[in-house]
This record gives sequence, C-alpha cells and structure tokens, in this order.
Amino acid sequence: MWKTLLMPATRGYNLDGILLGEIHCPPKFDPNTGVFNPSYQDWNCKDQLLLHIILNSISPSITSHILKVASSSAHEVWQAIANLYGAQNKSRIQV
Repeated sequence: MWKTLLMPATRGYNLDGILLGEIHCPPKFDPNTGVFNPSYQDWNCKDQLLLHIILNSISPSITSHILKVASSSAHEVWQAIANLYGAQNKSRIQV
C-alpha cells in the first residue's frame, strides 16, 4: 500500500526514473574538462528530495532496518525497503 501511495507523487514530479534506478547519477565533474557538472547538482537535489520523502514516510521500525543505506541514494533505500518486505513476504509464504 505504501508503494501505491508514493509512486503517483514521484511520477507527478517526474522523479520515478531516479527512484527506480533508471536515471543514474551523472559524474560530479565533466571527465573531459574537470569542470563541475550542473546536471550532477540537479540529479542530487532530486535524489535528496526523494530520500527525504521516503525516510519521512516510513515508520521508525523500518528506518532501523535500513540505516546502513539511509545516507545512500533514494534508489538504494527504495531497494532496501523492497528487499526487506520481499524477505518478509517469502518467510510468510514458507510458513
């Protein structure tokens, strides 16, 4: 249910590509010139917004399970939550 509530907002703000890992982080600096890459800053701002939305929409009990990746990208946190729930669902099915 949580995913169903979160995805329309990410699609509405055109952030779903970052969340789902389809749009990757560009290099911070242009590899040819060494100049700061403005697309990195744009991607990073969007990623941090997504991370904020995710972390503020989950319960503290879930946060404690994903603290290792909480400072990572929104996509990595999204995957950690999916893996956590996937593991729980598999254990329920096996019982």
